[in-house]
Amino acid sequence: MKQFHHFKAKYPDAVLFFRMGDFYETFYEDAEICARVLGLALTSRNKNSDSPIPLAGLPFHAVDGYLKKMIQAGYKVAVCEQVEDPKKAKGIVARAVVRVVTPGTILEESILDEKAGSYILSMFFQPMTDLVGLAFIDISTGDFRVTQVPIDNNLNQILSELNRISPREILIPETLYREYKGGGSEILLQLENFFSPFFSFAEDWAFERSNSEFQIKRMFNLSTIDGFGISDLPLGLCAAGALLKYLEDTQKQVLKHIKKIARYNLSQFMFIDIYTQTNLELTKTITDGRKKNSLLWVLDNTKTSMGGRLLKEWVERPLLDLESIRRRQSAISELLEHPSELRRVREELSEISDIERIIGRLSANLALPKDLIALRNSLKHLPEMISSLEKLDTELFRDLLSKVNPLLPETDAIFSLIENAIDEPPANNIREGGIFKPGYSSELDELRKIADGGRDYLKSLEERERRRTGINKLRVSFNKVFGYFIEVTKAQAENVPEDYIRKQTLVNTERFFTEELKNFEDKVLGARERIFELEFELFTGFRDLLITKIEILHEISQFYSETDSIQSLAQVAKSNNYSRPRVTSDPGIYIKDGRHPVIEIQALGEPFIPNDTRLDEEEQILIITGPNMAGKSTYLRQTALLVLMAQIGSYIPASKAEIGLVDRIFTRIGAADNIVMGQSTFMVEMTETANILNNATDKSLIILDEIGRGTSTFDGLSIAWAIVEYLH
Repeated sequence: MKQFHHFKAKYPDAVLFFRMGDFYETFYEDAEICARVLGLALTSRNKNSDSPIPLAGLPFHAVDGYLKKMIQAGYKVAVCEQVEDPKKAKGIVARAVVRVVTPGTILEESILDEKAGSYILSMFFQPMTDLVGLAFIDISTGDFRVTQVPIDNNLNQILSELNRISPREILIPETLYREYKGGGSEILLQLENFFSPFFSFAEDWAFERSNSEFQIKRMFNLSTIDGFGISDLPLGLCAAGALLKYLEDTQKQVLKHIKKIARYNLSQFMFIDIYTQTNLELTKTITDGRKKNSLLWVLDNTKTSMGGRLLKEWVERPLLDLESIRRRQSAISELLEHPSELRRVREELSEISDIERIIGRLSANLALPKDLIALRNSLKHLPEMISSLEKLDTELFRDLLSKVNPLLPETDAIFSLIENAIDEPPANNIREGGIFKPGYSSELDELRKIADGGRDYLKSLEERERRRTGINKLRVSFNKVFGYFIEVTKAQAENVPEDYIRKQTLVNTERFFTEELKNFEDKVLGARERIFELEFELFTGFRDLLITKIEILHEISQFYSETDSIQSLAQVAKSNNYSRPRVTSDPGIYIKDGRHPVIEIQALGEPFIPNDTRLDEEEQILIITGPNMAGKSTYLRQTALLVLMAQIGSYIPASKAEIGLVDRIFTRIGAADNIVMGQSTFMVEMTETANILNNATDKSLIILDEIGRGTSTFDGLSIAWAIVEYLH
């Protein structure tokens, strides 16, 4: 209990899972929390004393499921392990907190969403500045990015970017956290209103520039940070350094798969504010927050988790660079023109595992033999994938192949390394042996011969003892409860030699052992124990060897994920009869026979009727009228979705289209109030409209699905009229 109190004092804001043998035990308030959240039986330690200690335990082998429930319920968990062999311990077994699991630092495969990133975000801003620094990492993949976002009047850019990132956890300075808990900090209160985020904090000094530069240099073993190009993002840099310090404190190790910091600017992508992301249902629906019936649901025909995550990012970040858009379109076109290669690529990708997250588990020393088998199988399909793509003449695939082709000798070596080492089916527990194939280690092979019971030795011992005793039915046997023994019938028990020592009496037989057999048993059981130790040592060394190959594996994962995202768009275009839009830098939108991508594939009993759209400098504004259920909202959203799809680089549901690059899409849709924040339906509508009027440019696409409600007819019409004239 002294040990428990020591670790609990170091992690007061976490529930402490305290390892005791085959269980993690929790005590005091932690036990009461776990009993309530996990449905565990609440018992007590020192029951007969005046102050019994609440106690709740969970089996260590099922910890992943319990961690998932704790994280979903909004708790941090500090995992305290036994760090020495209990059999060799002199006194109380040494323990240490080996990891603090938080919503943003999850690595367990069973807890993660396979086709969505799992980000922890660090946020830093200073008084009198109009910028906020953002740094975020997906520790399951090593994706690490930094930016700075303007603080506008309604925090629209910050809210929109956070909605896109969807962080599981937000790290802020301690002073700001205390202010927020006291009811202050407008930015954090706004975030809470939109997202219900999980906030964590680090000491203020962790966000200082000097500490941040030190953390980044140490993490990447650099003498300067200039190579990352983030020196002119001071707030983002401070957020990044604090985040690295926090990860080191919670993970208790350096995560070797985080290899770089990627800088990005919001100006690289089409700006889609939080209202538009929601109203257009890009990645989830408004009604139930699920992927089904969203745009991503239509476009996602990926075969790998990695490809699914990348495609989601493409949908959330449409491009503003014509060359990049056309590269993706050309790659889709090549696949559509070579249907046999598209089919082969899809077949090969269906055999690929989530290499990105296997790398993450390797780096955190959490990878299991099954992960290595999955990695081996994924590398096995690389030559076939390369062969298929080499038949396609397009810049995007040529660039991908130029990066991955030189790595083939290395990937072949990694494949052979795993193939020659890891046995199948893969062991589930790395401390119970059965990991390595025969021939991998001569010492291991020798121990296995002994542990297998030395069948030849036992047979010869049995024959010797039969001759020595004259008992023809004497048997040398083994069972898990009593170990090795010599068995004779009751009738022959009087004829055994004096050196036989009685072990067990049964109804019809007597069991004995000899010093020789006892020595053999000790040797066998000792061999089994040593096998477990040796295989664990060999496996940790094997993982360390693979960690040195992380950069190669990361390149392979990027190759697979980008290929998968492109083939997904090609397959959807083929299945749904999409065409290639012409995307230009000239203003205007012309769509012939456009269809709503989501609605047209619904089984609604009627075919979707295509319709045209034309917007140019002469006709900048279309006013759509009609009765309820006439399809006005569908038509408006359809236009926005087709423009967005074109700038992803996707084909679109239309017979023909020419689309000028759009820098932003704005929507003002639906009737909603925000009574908690003191805003009526009319106030919400006017706030959203003001955001559009203040931020739209002559290259923006604006959708206003009814304006001027919540007030009198003439006032509402006057407002709508004035807005249209102003936009024109």
